[in-house]
Amino acid sequence: MRSFDIEGYTPHHSTTPPPHLAQWFYPEGDRSIVQVIGIGQVSQPADRAFLSLPFAPIYEADPPPDGVLSQFGWEEPEPLTLEELQPIVEALIASGLEASAVESKIVPPQSGALPFPFPSGSSPGGALVIVTLDDPQIATLDQIVETTQGTVEESDRLDFGSPQVQLELDSCSQLEQNAYQAAVASAQERAEAIATALDVRLSTPAISEPFYSPLLSGCYNDSLFVFGEGDEPYEPGMDLSIELIKQLFFSYPIESY
Repeated sequence: MRSFDIEGYTPHHSTTPPPHLAQWFYPEGDRSIVQVIGIGQVSQPADRAFLSLPFAPIYEADPPPDGVLSQFGWEEPEPLTLEELQPIVEALIASGLEASAVESKIVPPQSGALPFPFPSGSSPGGALVIVTLDDPQIATLDQIVETTQGTVEESDRLDFGSPQVQLELDSCSQLEQNAYQAAVASAQERAEAIATALDVRLSTPAISEPFYSPLLSGCYNDSLFVFGEGDEPYEPGMDLSIELIKQLFFSYPIESY
């Protein structure tokens, strides 16, 4: 952004200069302009949700504190197996899920043991049960987590972690269109309010999109899928919509005073 409140800067006007009104982004020659930012923030229900249910083996004793070697009187548990996840899978299918929607996989152990006197950085690994839901509803996700928690309570090997949710759209074209329309409406409303306050008329604006637009939440041109902000922690009653934000810069030439 360029600021025009810098000491020593003298704006250029026509022969009969009107009051200097606004120049926020880039100079527009010798014309006085009003510049505004239009912000379009819209959302759309996800077409698909992936609910990841993480598990780790239960430790028979508390692990050593940070900086204490795991070799001293503490053993890591055996890695989990797919067979140990089967009660979870069966309970979820019994609750009404399709078998094809429930996938289980093992996260292999990672060896990071370092020589004495450094602490061990190894991990016993864990397991995931991933549930895929089309046209997801939060009541369904809540039920899945409750069913999983109830089943884990009967196990002496499974430690249930924090579920994660990933949302997906088949196409983001309509969401992008809605976001741009909302940004245009936002800019027009702001520009009209400024013009009314200054008692001026505005001409057709020049429009640009900020360079940082790809960093805003939303869709990507090289993919049919959009994952919003990626995995996010599951919360009961959470919103299962994907949000898109678009910003547009509008430069309105002042037509008359």
